[in-house]
Amino acid sequence: MLDLHAVFNDSFERINHSPADFFAEFYRRFVGGSDEVARFFANTDMAKQREALRASLFYLMTFDEDRQVGAHMLDLLRKHRGDLHIPPELYDFWLKTMIDTVRVVDREFDNDVETAWWVTLSPGVTFMKYYQADM
Repeated sequence: MLDLHAVFNDSFERINHSPADFFAEFYRRFVGGSDEVARFFANTDMAKQREALRASLFYLMTFDEDRQVGAHMLDLLRKHRGDLHIPPELYDFWLKTMIDTVRVVDREFDNDVETAWWVTLSPGVTFMKYYQADM
């Protein structure tokens, strides 16, 4: 039996051995892959942004486990969609870039790891794209 939760956690642990490399590579790909994304990050302190991404990943990972919409996910939603006006299509680009980065950084990347990342992060990303909260 394939335990995608365990596969994801193992992969996440591997990339966390050098998290600075992972997050730097992710943002290199994400910002470099879209002029629109580059505009959003034009005046951003990227060291702080990498820490914010690390925290956001934990919220997205746990969202898949219990489907509870806690204050952190609502805050994330309000900031990204309400304050920053991030268009829905950029969430798909974010997730694809995240998985492409895992592909490069995780030395044990394979189909199971890729599937585990898609399955784990997709519910939270879908929430971010479609939930209609009071902004």
